[in-house]
Amino acid sequence: MLPVLIPIAALLLSDALLLVGHGLLLTMLPIAAASAGFSDTQVALTGSAYFLGFVSGCLLTPYAVRRVGHIRSFAVLATAYSALVLVFPMLSAFVGWLLLRFLVGAAISGLYMIIESWLNERATGENRGTLLSIYTVINLVMMTVGQQLLNLSLPEPFYVFGLAAILLSLAIIPVSLTLTLAPVPLQNVKISLRRVWQLSHVGIIGAVVSGLFAFTAVCLFFCFVIIMVRRRIHVLPVEEVVEPFRAVAETTTPTVFEMDPRTGGEAIESKNVSPDRELG
Repeated sequence: MLPVLIPIAALLLSDALLLVGHGLLLTMLPIAAASAGFSDTQVALTGSAYFLGFVSGCLLTPYAVRRVGHIRSFAVLATAYSALVLVFPMLSAFVGWLLLRFLVGAAISGLYMIIESWLNERATGENRGTLLSIYTVINLVMMTVGQQLLNLSLPEPFYVFGLAAILLSLAIIPVSLTLTLAPVPLQNVKISLRRVWQLSHVGIIGAVVSGLFAFTAVCLFFCFVIIMVRRRIHVLPVEEVVEPFRAVAETTTPTVFEMDPRTGGEAIESKNVSPDRELG
């Protein structure tokens, strides 16, 4: 395992830092939009702009990689992403947020493409599944860690955006200092969806269906977060939730079953038994 991971350790470390900052920002943006007074429709449109930018980044990033290579493209996109994060708290206009979320989607999709193309170039038929599994685990765990950073008691919302920008900037360092050779720059960046469909019907259908369900679940989660922020739901402590049930249980006479020798040991219900009675 180690001989496989060591050559891509810097890439995976950059990916981990990137996804912590990205996970923090993905959770923070809907909350910040709701706090800024955006309507539900406007918040949803900013999310749509993000995914539109995501698709655009997938189509445009290969041209940057062909021009300057994987490492420089990664550094450029991560730097741009970090700068965009710091602009969010400076703008309160809905149109500005639409543009920013579009650019964020383009940047993160480009970073994903660079990382995954790098991994695919280093993987072989024997270890491809292992590498992609480790990569997926890192992604999910680091995004979860990023979301938990919202629990930090930071004095101002701007500090949250600043923390996300710091993490995104730190992600540039491991990849930039790696001694491992980067993949060969792309020679052909043309995408033929018809050719992809001919090669794998199941792959296209699976990607569309999984994308619809996965991103619908993500958007519903953010809707729930926004509702909590706007209605300021107070979550009761566990003791306050359990106490009414405990009081009912203490005042209810339990039902005790005893063995009746006259029925051959069959259990019968014994009523009006005191709660303090010990069963023999």
